Amino acid sequence: MRIVGRLVLLGLLLGVASVDILRGESSAQDAVLEAYFAHAASARQRGQPRRVRIFLQRAIARAPGDARGVLQLGAIVLPTELPRAPLSPEQLRDVARLREAIVVALGPPAVQDAETARRLRRMDAWAAAVHGQLDTAIEAASRACGRLDDETALMLRRLSRAAVEQQQLLQADRALEGARRCAAASVEAVWELGIVRLARGRTAEAVALLREVVQRKPGDLHALRDLAGALLASGDAADALRLYADVAAQCPREARCELDLARAALEARAYDQALAACARARTIAVANDPEPSLVLAAIHLGRNARREAIDAFRDALQRAPGNARAAEGLRNLESAPATGESANPR
Repeated sequence: MRIVGRLVLLGLLLGVASVDILRGESSAQDAVLEAYFAHAASARQRGQPRRVRIFLQRAIARAPGDARGVLQLGAIVLPTELPRAPLSPEQLRDVARLREAIVVALGPPAVQDAETARRLRRMDAWAAAVHGQLDTAIEAASRACGRLDDETALMLRRLSRAAVEQQQLLQADRALEGARRCAAASVEAVWELGIVRLARGRTAEAVALLREVVQRKPGDLHALRDLAGALLASGDAADALRLYADVAAQCPREARCELDLARAALEARAYDQALAACARARTIAVANDPEPSLVLAAIHLGRNARREAIDAFRDALQRAPGNARAAEGLRNLESAPATGESANPR
């Protein structure tokens, strides 16, 4: 019995010693990890980005589930703006490795708190966009979205603009829908979605979205102009004309507002109103701006007033010699056989 008791006691002592050894090893590992982060911080202060990267990569290799290294490395590897030119092979490799590290940090077995997990997913989305994988980026950012998540909503809006630049309007639409879910209070996401829907030809939806914007931003002239443009595209020229007239009355020294009104009046066949707005624009516009004369030519063409249209195109060329639209319009009119004109049609 004494022998058995001694063996039991020896086993307990050995167990305690093993726990102490493991604790010591863990403590040593923690010390090494913290030393890597300290070296990285020191190298960052000295302006040594390469050494910063080396120490962060070592920290990630030692503790893959520790998100600190991944987040700090991502801030170095990823540009703040989407690149216009293709990435170099080295940059592509760095981004690919970062995304692998993000996957590991998100676990399992690694467990992150909700905010850290969201930051990692947001970083993964941006890394995919930098890598040129816009679809993947939009999907990842949409998954990262939390309630009242303005940061993710802003990223999705940036991805939407990138999609528009690449003429990928469906992807832009998806990104903005995600942004609306992230930040329902963001009127900008609704506004941009309305513009994208208009570009996609979904005019009824665009009008509804832009009406919401006008309601939430009463008196905003840009919102009113965009809604008027959507109404004009939807075929509701009368309502568009009313809005353009309201805008023009509130910006009396801007030629653009008067020209918008003139175009809407032309669409509504309200030629007198179109001519009056165009005349006001011509007095406001700078001397070398051909746009008022080009709009005037379009109005005269709508009135079937060929001679006046020719004069307007010539005036546009005098204001901006070589203007392609004016030259083409004048050439087409001068080469076409004259037809019957009405002096002042309505």
